[in-house]
Formats: sequence, C-alpha cells, structure tokens
Amino acid sequence: MIVTMSRQDLQGVVDYAKNRIIERLVTKYDVQNAANSAVNRVMDNINDLRRDNQPVIRQTLALTEQTAQRTQILDARLSSIEQELKEMNSLLSRVVGQQNRAVTLQRY
Repeated sequence: MIVTMSRQDLQGVVDYAKNRIIERLVTKYDVQNAANSAVNRVMDNINDLRRDNQPVIRQTLALTEQTAQRTQILDARLSSIEQELKEMNSLLSRVVGQQNRAVTLQRY
C-alpha cells in the first residue's frame, strides 16, 4: 500500500526524526556543559576587557580629580578677583565722589 504524503507531512516526519536523533546524540549534560562553557568564555572576555582597560580607567579618574582640583582653585581665584573688583569699585566711587564735591565747591 502506497500512502501519499504532502510536503508538509514529510517535513514533519523529517523534523521529528531529526529531533529524535539529536535527543539521542546530545544529552542534557552536553547542553549544560556547552552553556557553561559559553558563560565561562563570556566572563573571561569581560575580565580581559576589564583588565585591559584598567590603565584607561585609572587615567580617567586621575584626570577627573585634577580637573576638580583645578576647578576649585579657579573658583577661589575668581572669588578673590570678585572681592578685589568690589573693593576697587568702592574706592573709585569714593574718589569720584570726593572729586565731584571738590568740583562743586570750586564752582561756588
């Protein structure tokens, strides 16, 4: 007796047979070992990248610290300059005020 099968039916039989063969050839233990191996390789790569980038990270942290220190120094200098400008402005106001009084007294 000949049975006709559709292409879809034939594909189903082939897939089933393939899965059965794979199940017999590859155990759960093999799959777990492959997954563990992949995880270990990824972790090794991450650790390698971390180790390789340590000098760059250290340099970046040092530059960040230097920048923060320079910013503090500049901020202090700017505050000092601001205070000096206020004092100069006050002094100039007094000098100009005295000159205006002198000019006013000379006119009368």
